Amino acid sequence: MGILRLTLAVALLVSATAACVTVNGPVGDAAPAGAQPGGAEPLPIAGDAGKGAAIGAASGALIGGMRRRDHARRQYQAEQQWAQEQAAQYTQRRNTYNRAYGACLAGRESTDR
Repeated sequence: MGILRLTLAVALLVSATAACVTVNGPVGDAAPAGAQPGGAEPLPIAGDAGKGAAIGAASGALIGGMRRRDHARRQYQAEQQWAQEQAAQYTQRRNTYNRAYGACLAGRESTDR
């Protein structure tokens, strides 16, 4: 979970440094259409679409890799648990068979055990 937090922090830091910084622009009649009162105009969030796409791709790759590793770890643990259960069942059934076989031989009063 630490890598996810680090990834998100980096993405937010990159976005925050390039995002919404106000720049003093012209004031009054010389202000372009759509300019905010006071002469401040927000810059685009990531500067250009390519930079935002790169941030998204990097974050997606890291998060996707973490999900794949987490899935692989859970799958491995499930397989290990299954193998342990199978071994325990085998041991239990083998002991039951050996007990039954021993009882059979004892019933026949055989000395071959």
